[in-house]
Amino acid sequence: PFSRIFILCSKNLTENNLYESFKTFGTIESCRIVIDKETNESKGYAYIKYSKTSAAALAIEEMNGKILNADITKTPIKVLIAEAKGTKNKPLLSTDPEDHPPNSRLFVVCNKNITEEELNNKFKDFGNLEHVKLIREKHSNESKGCAFVKYSKSSTACIAMETINEEEGLKNGEEHPIKVFIAQPKVKYNKQQQQQLLNQDNPNELMIKKFNNILIDNNSQSNNNTQLTNSISRQRLFVVCHKSISQENLYRLFSRYPGMEYCDLKKDKNNGKSKGFAYVNYSTPAAALMAKNELNGIKYPPGHTLKVVFAE
Repeated sequence: PFSRIFILCSKNLTENNLYESFKTFGTIESCRIVIDKETNESKGYAYIKYSKTSAAALAIEEMNGKILNADITKTPIKVLIAEAKGTKNKPLLSTDPEDHPPNSRLFVVCNKNITEEELNNKFKDFGNLEHVKLIREKHSNESKGCAFVKYSKSSTACIAMETINEEEGLKNGEEHPIKVFIAQPKVKYNKQQQQQLLNQDNPNELMIKKFNNILIDNNSQSNNNTQLTNSISRQRLFVVCHKSISQENLYRLFSRYPGMEYCDLKKDKNNGKSKGFAYVNYSTPAAALMAKNELNGIKYPPGHTLKVVFAE
């Protein structure tokens, strides 16, 4: 999971240009520029799939905002985590500080006898470790056999996950080896969304079924988020975009942020074509602010600036 990246780039770049620029971070399984079926030209965005999650994380950290040498327009590229199949309605990002940067927090399933100190010793050698927290029973204070591990960099978290899972997989005869996953973003879910999560069958979600009271966080957000939410009253965004952008592409771009309730691209009633603006609404002001700060001013499609402001 999370080994595929989404790149907004200039239309003059080729797949070979992207491959050469991104191959240094790890083994690339596929590199695909999305082509317009009518014009047979690049749409200005691409997908790269790595063999490892850590390679994708490194690519995002190192390449987001960079200008590629092969780009004659000298337009900075935007590099993001790509949606995985089956996660169209599932946010990839969270407004909680614990989930920044994205994928920097790990969920660890372990023996109940393991202490926080032992886990800390196991994870600290990778560097950039912020904290280790065992999840405990409220009444007995005994370990539930799982923990959260937080790093300051996504790539470090992913390298730790891959390395420890590989080491633990080589051990024989241990009843409860350690298993590490990327932790789900801290997002408030309604009952229907919770059920959708629990119905998914990938290995990470199977662990979530077992510990869903931990991973699906319905408690109040942190003090920082509370202060942010109290200071902002707007949840609706006004988006000015190029008329070539479709409803689906706009939806995909803004649904990366938690709590998107709708994305409405306005179209001409007579010809059905885009009017070049849209409204996007989020369930919380914090999520709307995050989307605005991340997406306002990006070049999408290449050569055209996306304008994102709070709706009047």
